[in-house]
Amino acid sequence: MIPAANIMGGLGEGGGGDPRADGNRGAGGGFGVRATPAGMYVIDDGRVHWEPALNLNAVILGGQVVALMLFFTVRTLARVFADRRSTTVRRLGSRVGLR
Repeated sequence: MIPAANIMGGLGEGGGGDPRADGNRGAGGGFGVRATPAGMYVIDDGRVHWEPALNLNAVILGGQVVALMLFFTVRTLARVFADRRSTTVRRLGSRVGLR
């Protein structure tokens, strides 16, 4: 098995000073790295195949987004049908003189 990862990094630096104050200067820098598992190459009986890593956090987040969209869709449809029904009842009531 040969593991593989997605690796990202970045660095930055800077410096400066206050032109009004003599000797007031500053400088700094930083470096950051992020690594996430991508999967692994599995060598089995001389054959190589790729096994992707499962990002459970992404799966859970995707499920939550789908559930939220479903909730808003059902809520909107319920409001639309309720408005149509109340409009129809009012229209029918005015025809028979039931205001």
